[in-house]
Amino acid sequence: MYAVLPARAARTIVAAGCAAATLSPALHARAASTAPVIQPGARITAGSTGCTAGWVFAGTGALRGNQFLGTAGHCVTGTGQPVYLTDGPFPVSFAHGLLIGTVAYKSTSYDFALIKIARNNLKYVNPSMAGHPNIPQRLGGASSARIGDICQFSGHGVPFDGTATTEQSREGVLSEIDATQVYCDGPAYEGDSGGPMADVTSGNAAIALLDAVQATVGATADVGIQGVALTAVLADTKRHGLPVRLRTVTVS
Repeated sequence: MYAVLPARAARTIVAAGCAAATLSPALHARAASTAPVIQPGARITAGSTGCTAGWVFAGTGALRGNQFLGTAGHCVTGTGQPVYLTDGPFPVSFAHGLLIGTVAYKSTSYDFALIKIARNNLKYVNPSMAGHPNIPQRLGGASSARIGDICQFSGHGVPFDGTATTEQSREGVLSEIDATQVYCDGPAYEGDSGGPMADVTSGNAAIALLDAVQATVGATADVGIQGVALTAVLADTKRHGLPVRLRTVTVS
């Protein structure tokens, strides 16, 4: 399932999309076979589509004590929608595992959404990127990142879903970044939408939520990945009454 996003400069960006499938009643009822872990890079589903979980956010102010999971806006339909972990891999299975929580916010300005994690599931939350326990150590952005930095991904794009190596060991190169968008040259595909994008060169920093792939510059094909910058995510949620901060990991 693809949706065309507005072109930026000479780039044409196509939404990374969510892997889609039709569930049989038996498949729909099967629970995930492993202990649940809610973390950036986890496989998630809303309805009969599959995407990747993004960074974990903690509520501040009036939202203190709540936690939220980011993903791409086009992965969900609207607030109140239930979101689940799945047992995958895409597109073989979309069987619902743990009910993570429900969509708390879907931005109208950027392609991202926040899922409010049910309180009885907070014990399953791990803020580290799947396969990378030392990421994220900080919030990154245009002020600290440099073109050419190494981008780290972890997700469930259909060609990569199925082994920990192909899901979690994909890297790219940062090619553009500003206050609202991030571009990295690297491998991603349908099913990776919503996943975490990190800048490992700049202190294992969280920089974006992945939302689009397949970029071209002029007439030259360029395998690119677009993300909504976390600086834009945090500013947008605060503006709409959902003040949150990025959850980071502690490194001993």
